[in-house]
Amino acid sequence: MMVVLLGLGAKTVVQAKAQSVPEVEKRLAEMDKILAIDPKNIRALEIKISGLSILGRTREAEDICDYALKLRADRGFLWFFKGYCKSKNGDWKESIPFFEKGYKYGNVASLGLMALSLRKLKRNSECIEFTTKYLKQYPGMYELYYNRGLAKLELHASKDSVCDDLRKAAELDDSVSEEYRSTCLNGSAP
Repeated sequence: MMVVLLGLGAKTVVQAKAQSVPEVEKRLAEMDKILAIDPKNIRALEIKISGLSILGRTREAEDICDYALKLRADRGFLWFFKGYCKSKNGDWKESIPFFEKGYKYGNVASLGLMALSLRKLKRNSECIEFTTKYLKQYPGMYELYYNRGLAKLELHASKDSVCDDLRKAAELDDSVSEEYRSTCLNGSAP
């Protein structure tokens, strides 16, 4: 599952990693210059968090995120990033309150990872309710279709229902098309 981070445009982590390390480091150096003048520049802090995360320097990014949250607790990206760190470590239950706050403060990407967290916690019925609710508002979020489809699969829903969601997710984002093919076209769906 990909997640949206800031800093190098609105790129996903996978897309951002395709950029060279020197490009990311250059962007970090630019943010350091801004932060030397204005250490409370929240946008520069968010971009630095993203860059550090892309470079695999998650602990350092988390420390900066904690500092930034003390400055501005109304930034959806910061809450999203805290939840992302928890989920990356497999702390699915702990990630949910962070994603809720992320969404509350405008970070729509929080919904995709919250759906994943619910599914990883085997709260599949809740995941289906959650994704169905938010798909009405965000019908272009492949993560919601994807997680709903896999939650339905776990609950042994009909093959058509599972595959409709996985097909829609694959249409919206090619990164999940293999899951659709292996589940729906190779016969592993109920």
